[in-house]
Amino acid sequence: GPLDRLFSVFAIITEVIPPWFFGILFIMIFAYYLGIAPFGGIASVPPPQDTLGYFLDILYHAALPLFTWVFSLFGAWAYIARNLMVQIAEEDFVMTAKAKGLPEGTLLRRHILRPSLPPIITSISLSLISSWQGAIITEAVFNWPGLGSLYVQAISALDAPVIIGLAVIYAYLLVGTMLVLDLTYGLMDPRIKGVA
Repeated sequence: GPLDRLFSVFAIITEVIPPWFFGILFIMIFAYYLGIAPFGGIASVPPPQDTLGYFLDILYHAALPLFTWVFSLFGAWAYIARNLMVQIAEEDFVMTAKAKGLPEGTLLRRHILRPSLPPIITSISLSLISSWQGAIITEAVFNWPGLGSLYVQAISALDAPVIIGLAVIYAYLLVGTMLVLDLTYGLMDPRIKGVA
């Protein structure tokens, strides 16, 4: 339908356009024209003196980078989810449930959405972890200190301990995420639970 085509176009657009472009675009819209978001940085200058105010100020400055980050990844996530759900909808167990006369909502929740959750969550989790390291240009656009810019500084300064430390952090994030995913697969997908 129209919504399906819209998601497909949106996924293609967000996949081919780099996140930093959306960052510049959103800065122009929300910071320059609308004036509801800061142009960049991690906090106001001068920053609030109280702890709560400083925390809220950081959240305020993080809102636009986070929105840009999620926006640039959401299209691909939605496209992956759509393709998986279409593929699972053609499985025999779904056809059997449909032949039994199950309501459309129950069929979607129990027999289509639940088996498609593991690969969807895996894709989202791995893309999130990789984006923590790969958002170097986006961090530069928003003047936001992060792992990407720290990597660049460490490589420029030939700071081996920092480079190794960041690589270890990334490895632990990856291993920890995969462990959590493996432990929760059985809860999300009844087919895996049946095999176990």
